Amino acid sequence: MMRAVSLLVRSVLYQSDAGEAEDVITSALSLADLSAWDQWVAEHLPMASFVPSDFLSQMASAGSIPWTEQDIHGLIARLLMPELPAFGRNLLLYIGFGVTASILYAINNDRNHALPEGVLHMLGGCLVLTTTLPLLTDTAAMLRTVSQTAQIMLPGILSFLAAFDFSSSGAAVSEGISTVCGGVISAATGIILPLTLMGGVLYAMDGFGHDRLYPLGNACLRIGRWLLRGGTGLYLAVQGIKSAVAVHGDSLLYRSAKLAAGGLPYIGGLASGSFDTVLYGMLYIRSLLGVTGVCVVSIFMLRPALRILLSFLSVRIASICVLPLGIDGYGRILNGMGEMLRLVLSLHITVWIMLFAVFGLALGIWQM
Repeated sequence: MMRAVSLLVRSVLYQSDAGEAEDVITSALSLADLSAWDQWVAEHLPMASFVPSDFLSQMASAGSIPWTEQDIHGLIARLLMPELPAFGRNLLLYIGFGVTASILYAINNDRNHALPEGVLHMLGGCLVLTTTLPLLTDTAAMLRTVSQTAQIMLPGILSFLAAFDFSSSGAAVSEGISTVCGGVISAATGIILPLTLMGGVLYAMDGFGHDRLYPLGNACLRIGRWLLRGGTGLYLAVQGIKSAVAVHGDSLLYRSAKLAAGGLPYIGGLASGSFDTVLYGMLYIRSLLGVTGVCVVSIFMLRPALRILLSFLSVRIASICVLPLGIDGYGRILNGMGEMLRLVLSLHITVWIMLFAVFGLALGIWQM
């Protein structure tokens, strides 16, 4: 609160509203130390060409996100292009196996050989599982990295909020990040991802199970989806209530101080008007800090999400392409693997939504 009083005294000395606002924003920006964010992003995402501190300053000066449509397309292209060769390779691999399996079926029928169809189905399932299994390990690693990223970002956010006595917002951000990193991500890596892997294995082995393993795989994924949806709804409800109370609590504190400043003799009216500038200037920078946090997390999660999306598309396209070949069992396995990848992609989106709720709600992005 002393920092806000200092800014108030300095802003009263200015004669114009423009000078007051500029002084408040510049002073608030000087307290937003994002050097740890810059170093972390440079180490883990050098291809992104993203510097959080510069991004925050440019937003404060421009009044909007300093990204053009071309910049966004360039970022997506830099993250997407390295994944396209794997997408094409996997798609050709899945379709090629389907063509090979259909030829073997035809030869087996012509020569009356007793070639078990379950063998080829299982081989196809193992092939798809082998190419998609690294995505599950990458997802677990990504979630741990995102957890570390949020924890790296937290001290900078808390120091800025503490400088202006935004204690309620600081508590909401701290509790929200701790819940996501300590509870949600742990549950995702310890429960949901193992259920997803179990579902994929059951799909792959369905050829030997005489269609009895496929429903079990569906059950595993269904449980994972229920846990994900239930946990997301509960978290967003609790975090939304906490954040709304925190933001309005901090605003109430400053409005009370404004009323007290208005009662000062001789300079009460001037101090009260200047306090509005101080309050809205700090709320503005706080919101920009939330936008920067959302962008950092989004960039970290974008590349793994694109990789899973391309793998999901390759499985889905392959399942459609093998339909005319008459190998329904292999196509069914491809559909099941697609459901597995969709659950993993949903997990990515869920964690992003939760972190967006932390930075967006507790830091008041909607107040921009």
